[in-house]
Amino acid sequence: MASFRKRVGGWRAEIAIHGTRESKTFSTKAEAAAWASARETEIRRGADSGIVIGKSCGDAFDRYLEEVSIHKRGERWERLRLNAIGEVLIGGQAIKDSKLARVTPELLGAWRDQRMTGESKVSGATVNRELNLLSHVLTTARKEWKWLADSPTSDVRRPKPAAARERIPTDDEVEHLCNALGFADEPVTTKSQAVAVAYLFAIETAMRAQGFAYATGVLQQER
Repeated sequence: MASFRKRVGGWRAEIAIHGTRESKTFSTKAEAAAWASARETEIRRGADSGIVIGKSCGDAFDRYLEEVSIHKRGERWERLRLNAIGEVLIGGQAIKDSKLARVTPELLGAWRDQRMTGESKVSGATVNRELNLLSHVLTTARKEWKWLADSPTSDVRRPKPAAARERIPTDDEVEHLCNALGFADEPVTTKSQAVAVAYLFAIETAMRAQGFAYATGVLQQER
């Protein structure tokens, strides 16, 4: 049963149903009553369908890290990314504190915009990678844990990828760099020379940095 309280500047609706407690303030009592009725219906529908009610994004992030990320090579990256995602404030509330049932494409769209324009803004490519991770978390919560009826990420507009960089270094630039690093077709004895060799290898193979690291065993050694 919902309750309503008159507050300065509006009405506060409070609901408590199936172990879920929520509240929200509106300009009029009619708006508060409409929200309370719709929200109670939504919670009942979720309970009837077997959906676990009351879980937050933070709950999903924590469980995903403990049950899924821990088995991945990129566990550290996923932990850092989910922590960053969870701390973003939308409407004065951190994403991690938002109830899963209230995570909508609109909320995730606001999160996307905040990530790309906020104080600690990141590139569209980074946002897309984070959306991929977030999508997997929410899909796992829906399919395996029954914490969601639907995954909202599929309806979120993705940032456009940055234009590809087609420029390659000239022979003179390559020569100057190798000279600066002390390498000139001689046995490698310093770290600077090793960097030069890695640079030449990357140019010839077009291999990305991570692929090169795995190919040479650098990342395996670090782990």
